[in-house]
Amino acid sequence: MVDVSDFFSDFECAYLGDVKETSPGTFNTSPQSRDEYGQQGSLGIWVCGGIYLAGNMDSAARIEITDASDADLIPCYSPDRRRWNPVPTRRSSFDFDLPLPDGWNEVYFATAYPYTFSQELRHTGGLSESPHASVDVLGRTSKGRDIHALTIGDVDADCRAFIQTGLHGAETASIYGVEGMIDHLVSGRPEATEMLDRTAFKIVPMLNVDAQYLGLDRRNANGINLFYDWGPSGWDGDDPSIPVGGFSQAETCLVRDAVLEWEPDVFIDLHSWHFAGDGFWGPDPVPSSPEVTRLRDSTSSHLHAQHFFERGAISNPASYIAVELSIPTSTTELALGFDSRGRPKTPGMMREQGVQVLRGVCDYLNSRKS
Repeated sequence: MVDVSDFFSDFECAYLGDVKETSPGTFNTSPQSRDEYGQQGSLGIWVCGGIYLAGNMDSAARIEITDASDADLIPCYSPDRRRWNPVPTRRSSFDFDLPLPDGWNEVYFATAYPYTFSQELRHTGGLSESPHASVDVLGRTSKGRDIHALTIGDVDADCRAFIQTGLHGAETASIYGVEGMIDHLVSGRPEATEMLDRTAFKIVPMLNVDAQYLGLDRRNANGINLFYDWGPSGWDGDDPSIPVGGFSQAETCLVRDAVLEWEPDVFIDLHSWHFAGDGFWGPDPVPSSPEVTRLRDSTSSHLHAQHFFERGAISNPASYIAVELSIPTSTTELALGFDSRGRPKTPGMMREQGVQVLRGVCDYLNSRKS
């Protein structure tokens, strides 16, 4: 049997609400509260926890998550927080059977594939021998953690692209996507070599690293949603996650300064969302901009996008950079659970989708320079 005391969440990226046993073998928990963290501070989907296993266990425990947002997700489980598999029985995104395999010391579970700060450190550290990439510290978070920036390609190339992701902690499909971009660019494959012949890339693989470490949803460690920190938000509601002004957080200021220094021809802010099908949020507030539309269409031709939302916040990275800096931008959204064809996502698929976005960006840049 599993007991409530067997549940734990004292590890990197974990978030687990109060666990209650509602019937034998069935346990209830909840995601981060919008009442507590703000409508824009929480997606209302993120749960990540563990269960200690110690003999005489059932074969599975039913996990029910209440007070969650509507979502199309694939819950997953792991013996070590490195190897994740989808749960075999899923009644909904927030009602699933968690296997409790014999021989495991513990089992970890999450409502979507996690991507931790430790993963980013391992992946970035593995680039030290690459002849194509260099790694710098963009700056540090309020908790003192390093934010990395990668330079890939010849800085004197004809074009420059700036790509960031990991602004929201629970949006892990986009972080896997950018990992796929990086691996492709340093691979030495003919297609990657051709990309680097024309374009140099500045890539921030995880901006809100405190969120990944602490298991936050959309906020940084100061409780702020960085998406709304690019100028006065114009937000009418009383939401503690939305700042009154702009550029109040270290992460936002660091990216803005890096973009100004890099002077890119294009800026990509890669995100994830919690319903099925990939697509684009915005562009905001410039849906009629020919260059922004061309960039979106070029990316969509490779990504097989399903959704195009030409609405959203007044103040966000794409809005600021497109309007204030006159740089074509895109807020690309990779679905956490199912792609536009209805196929269940895996981290491998997410990485490949990052390459698809990369192809669209390069096609756009090539068309501008030809």
